Order: sequence, then structure tokens, then C-alpha cells
Amino acid sequence: MKHGKDDEEFFCLPDASRKTIIAEAVNKAIDWCIDNDVLKEFFQEYREEASRVSILEYSAERHLQAIKDEGYDIGHEDGLQQGLKQGIQQGITASVELLKDMELDDATIIQKICEKYKLTPEQANKYL
Repeated sequence: MKHGKDDEEFFCLPDASRKTIIAEAVNKAIDWCIDNDVLKEFFQEYREEASRVSILEYSAERHLQAIKDEGYDIGHEDGLQQGLKQGIQQGITASVELLKDMELDDATIIQKICEKYKLTPEQANKYL
């Protein structure tokens, strides 16, 4: 789920407007559940109470925290992937330097790093 300009605009609205938007969204969700036979009997019997509880339990702070947590998770995963990629690249570079120090020819170096790091010859050639 992505958040952005719409969220900012939502939180800039007066409380009454936000509550109206939330109430409409909750009622649409309940209508959808009834129309699609999801907890149909429950919502038909307890619609008003379910709507009231959903609206009262909505918290802008929790919503913002969820957005923050989601952003952290995405950033953490991106950072992890970037770190792994960088570590692999450093490992390949160090391997190539070692193989060159051993005075192996370029063709042998390419063959060895292709095998070790599952690279194509074109990819391996970039490290020479």
C-alpha cells in the first residue's frame, strides 16, 4: 500500500470531515460485505454497532504509525538488498584481484568467477 498526497490532504481536513469520510467508508465496506455474503447475517443484525465501533476505534495516530512502519519495512528491505548486492560485488572484485595476483589469464578468471558467482561471461568481464 502506498501513501502520499491523499493521506496528507486527508489529515489536513477538519475532524468532522474526516469522521464523515471514515463513516462513509465503513458503511460502504459493510454494504460490500452484505452484498458479497461476507458475515452477512452479522452485519445485518449488528450493522449500527459495528459501524460505530469501527469509527470510534479509528485513530489517526495508529494510521500514521502504520504508514511509518510500512515505510520502515520497505526501507529496511531495500537497504538489506542493497547491502547484499554491494557485498557480492566486493567479493567478486576481491576474487578477481586475487586471481590476477596469481597471474591467471583473463579467460580463466572469467571462467572461475562465472562458476563461483553464477555470472554470464559478459557480466564477469565487467570486473576485469
